[in-house]
Amino acid sequence: MSMKGFFPAVLCLVLIIISAPNSRADNKTLDSLIKAALAANPDIRAAEYQRQAAEYEAGATGKLPDPVLSLGAVNLPKSSLSFDETPMSAVVVGLSQTVPWPGKLKKKSSLARLDSQFKQTVINSEENAVVRMVTSSYYEYAYWKEAREIIERNQALVGSLAEVVETRFANGFGSAGDLLRARTLQARLENRLLNIDRMIYSSLLSLGTLTGNPATAGTDLPASFDKEIIAGDEITDDGVKGNPLLAGAALKTEQARNKIDLTKSDYWPDFTFGIDYSIRRDIPGDPVRGEDYLSFKVGLRLPLWFSKQKSNTRAAREEFQAAREQERSMQLRLWQTVNDIRSKLSLVERSYRRYRESIHPQAEAAYESARVAYEVGRVDFNSLLSIQIELLDIELEQLSLVKDYYISLAEYEELTGKRYNR
Repeated sequence: MSMKGFFPAVLCLVLIIISAPNSRADNKTLDSLIKAALAANPDIRAAEYQRQAAEYEAGATGKLPDPVLSLGAVNLPKSSLSFDETPMSAVVVGLSQTVPWPGKLKKKSSLARLDSQFKQTVINSEENAVVRMVTSSYYEYAYWKEAREIIERNQALVGSLAEVVETRFANGFGSAGDLLRARTLQARLENRLLNIDRMIYSSLLSLGTLTGNPATAGTDLPASFDKEIIAGDEITDDGVKGNPLLAGAALKTEQARNKIDLTKSDYWPDFTFGIDYSIRRDIPGDPVRGEDYLSFKVGLRLPLWFSKQKSNTRAAREEFQAAREQERSMQLRLWQTVNDIRSKLSLVERSYRRYRESIHPQAEAAYESARVAYEVGRVDFNSLLSIQIELLDIELEQLSLVKDYYISLAEYEELTGKRYNR
């Protein structure tokens, strides 16, 4: 092939590579990975078990304390311990029930219900974290696969250039240095492919761990990669109100507030109601001839040590203040992180637009200019290769911006509490 016929073919191949249409990625693979990870994640399952345990505890907390059944003997002479010497001796069977001050059980049950709701926010947080980790690993994997294809195409292009240089050298028109530089570039690209293979394996290993399927690391997982940033309604100004960790902190504050009311209930007595049944014998001189007795009693738990109740109430108030400050601190940290990610997304989007609208087209034009200049001998072969490598790096940098955008978007959705609902 002559030089005049070769370079137009090369340029056509480059333009096809650069300008190929980039459709919105089909996320079926990502969806299936996320669903598998949500089903397999042990932290989510553990959090669900804890939530169920909290629900059972809440159901038990609102019930009355267990009644007390007692058995005893009364009025036995200490010398004989006999039931036959006095009509007052008896075997007594008793049943008693403690009833807390009205409203106390309801407050305890409310505290337990809030704990169950808090456990649900833990589940939501774990699920959001899993979605973010799977999404990040998926885009890393898809990026490295796409990067491999780009480098392979450039490697083929360099190989074609090397063949032309070798032909020219054999015909006495080229130099050994040009051929050596072409072969060196081929070897460098091969090394980059080796490193990319390691990154692909690492990404697959991460996906396999997250989905509970380590065999994923040895597969060629299909992946679609959006080669453009399609900014839509993903970035909203809803703040962090949907973040499950913040919702959990708010529930902890509510628990602390309810605990203050519960400690105030301790200033009031609990009641104990009881009934005893005395089993007697018919002893001479007994006016009721051994008839069994019934006894009724009511008891009060007297909260006389007010310093104890007062200390408990003060402690509950301090815990409430601490919980409120912790909620506020979490809100501020989340707000800072979310706005930082929003700023990063905006910067990445602007950088990508600059690559797409100016940097990339200018690099293409530079390559075309160098190609024409090389044909007429105004640019050496080393300069042409350098410009080609620069064009390759720019294409990879532009692709990396897309990857960074969607990974940051996954972090943003986790922090803002957007639920996965594909």
